Amino acid sequence: MFWRLRHKDYAQGTPETNKLAHKQMLAEGRPTGLLAYLDGKAVGWCGVSPRAAFARLDSSKLIPSTQEKTAWSVICLFVDGAARGQGAGLALLNEAANFARAHGASLLEAYPAETLGKKLPAKRAYAGTVALFKKAGFEPIAATEARIQGFERWIVQRSL
Repeated sequence: MFWRLRHKDYAQGTPETNKLAHKQMLAEGRPTGLLAYLDGKAVGWCGVSPRAAFARLDSSKLIPSTQEKTAWSVICLFVDGAARGQGAGLALLNEAANFARAHGASLLEAYPAETLGKKLPAKRAYAGTVALFKKAGFEPIAATEARIQGFERWIVQRSL
């Protein structure tokens, strides 16, 4: 819910209210993301929705807004440690593109870290890396003022 709420609203929330808000979005049929499964077990998550659904992103001074009205955003990407290196992250990004396209998006963008081959600590890897997004067909557009663990976050985009 971090990206879906403005700072003030998120700060006033609790884990319980965030969980209820997420359940409400699902009940209303609003897209929130995709899960990856391996042998029947959930091993990954990709938060993907229309960019306009992310109030904090939409008002960010560090990550500029795209002018594309049908743009969707990937705001987080998680793969369980035991499933890393098996293609789950790449599969999630490709399915996110398919999902966004099926819901009318013409552009999918994300804001991963440019690590230049260095290791990003797992707890800070929620945005993914530019290298992974490039493998999924995204093009780096511009560096932003946002940082993760000192690494620049880039805007990357994939036309759909």
